[in-house]
Amino acid sequence: MPIKNQNNPGAIPLDGETGKPLISISPDAVFIHDGESILYCNPAAVSMYRANDIDDLIGMHPNDLVHPDDLDWLRRRRKQTSTLGATAPLEATRRIRLDGTVFYAENTSVGVEYNGNPAYMILSRDVTDRKLLEESLRENEEQYRRVFEDSGVGMAANELDGRFIRVNKAFCTMLGYSEEELLTKTVFDITYHEDVPMTLVARKRIVEDDRKIDTLEKRYVCKDGKLIWGLLNRSLVNDGNGQPHHFEAQIQDITERKDAEFAIRKSEEALRRQERRIELSLGFAKIGTWYWDIQNNIYHWDEPMMDLFGSSREIFSGDRDKDLLDVLHPHDRNRTVEAVNAALDGKQDYDIDYRVIWPDGSVHWVNSRADVIRDDDGTPIRLVEGI
Repeated sequence: MPIKNQNNPGAIPLDGETGKPLISISPDAVFIHDGESILYCNPAAVSMYRANDIDDLIGMHPNDLVHPDDLDWLRRRRKQTSTLGATAPLEATRRIRLDGTVFYAENTSVGVEYNGNPAYMILSRDVTDRKLLEESLRENEEQYRRVFEDSGVGMAANELDGRFIRVNKAFCTMLGYSEEELLTKTVFDITYHEDVPMTLVARKRIVEDDRKIDTLEKRYVCKDGKLIWGLLNRSLVNDGNGQPHHFEAQIQDITERKDAEFAIRKSEEALRRQERRIELSLGFAKIGTWYWDIQNNIYHWDEPMMDLFGSSREIFSGDRDKDLLDVLHPHDRNRTVEAVNAALDGKQDYDIDYRVIWPDGSVHWVNSRADVIRDDDGTPIRLVEGI
């Protein structure tokens, strides 16, 4: 498209005496063409297009240096600078070197007067590295977006003040809110009121201590008012200046696990209360009990047991051999040990009479009965005996 000479007083005149010396030292590639052929280019253009010298480019059609898919862009561009002095904004497009390789160049153009005739002047800068980096970032952002949206784990991003920036479907489903509803709320709006203080402390700690990542178990309030437990894994994201910008978080529903832990604790507490009641009952009945934690090798006697064996807390060592086996009458020791082993092996119940020798040398008969407690695999874990 030939440039139009409108006798524009603002036109930029370029000729061999004044314009070329300035253009030749420019670090950016500079072309001058009339729409049909290249009239002039500087050394930077020769280098950019991997030509041997200026003569390789002079006379070429300027379209031959533009990627075919970007020719429509080029035509629109020329319309913008079809009069002298008119300029086109800075834009990036694909270009083709003389060796056939494709690269990205950022271009601006202006209508000029060259040697008395209207022409286009193009200033170009190779921005291939920047464009490839931008494309890589876009690809990474797209991958992150897909992972974020499609993840089966709840994911959310929120500002430093707690306002949600984005939430995924799994997090919405977990709490029963729509995405639009959650984006109007803050982290604290959906946190159980008793857990808000520790949430504030944790958020402050990760910012001030530069910890980057932290983990927290806390309760969330669903839309229907139900409480659920969540395992929160959170990281702090900084801005381009290295300053804290927002939080990215993954939230897993751990309600079933917490319910199971609570049930176990409740069962253990009930067992301890039951053992205490049994211990009190046996104390009134003058029956002694002891138990052996087989896995941890912990051995315990109650006070009535001490009395039945003529022992005391001062004498009791917690050593099974010393406290029990050594005080058995020599004639009863082997059969007592065999009875214990048979009970542990599940061959017979433990119910035996044997003699014990008190520290004062007196001999006393006792009846001993025991239950073997096993785990789910049938392995003995505790022996509880009453005497």
